[in-house]
Amino acid sequence: MIKVVTSITLLVVILTIMMPAGAESGADDPQQKEAIDLMKKGKYADASKVLEHAVEQAPLSAPTHMLYGESLFLMGKFLEAASEFKQARNIQPSEPRYGLRCAEAYLAAGKTDDAVQQCDQALAQCKDEFFKKALENLKKQALHPRVRPPINDPEQPQRSQKTGGTRK
Repeated sequence: MIKVVTSITLLVVILTIMMPAGAESGADDPQQKEAIDLMKKGKYADASKVLEHAVEQAPLSAPTHMLYGESLFLMGKFLEAASEFKQARNIQPSEPRYGLRCAEAYLAAGKTDDAVQQCDQALAQCKDEFFKKALENLKKQALHPRVRPPINDPEQPQRSQKTGGTRK
């Protein structure tokens, strides 16, 4: 399951960098190409190092911040990733992908209020119907998480393994 999620996330990363709205996609940047190749191989920490250097060299490149954020996200560094996605959004506020990924990173880090705030900010500038829907759905998910009781919560009835019913 984790491998599938990682593969899907990596596909989103590659598509995001290769097809951002705007001419300065950075797809021809050798450091971004190297980082994408490393990420395809699952070498997220190595990709992150390359991209950290790339961000230092091009601090106003939204796609570079985005890709750096993706490498951090894939390593489970959600708050650091959110910071990079936020930087990308600040540089290019009209690009809805940056706000969406920032909100997703905050939500992954358990920062629900920050996730909702990012959704609201991105929605205020978003003109793309696909991303509007994605942002609205993510906001709903943040505001109404599915809460499950702990497995051995004595206050909750437990299902019997044999009959599927509850036992007291």
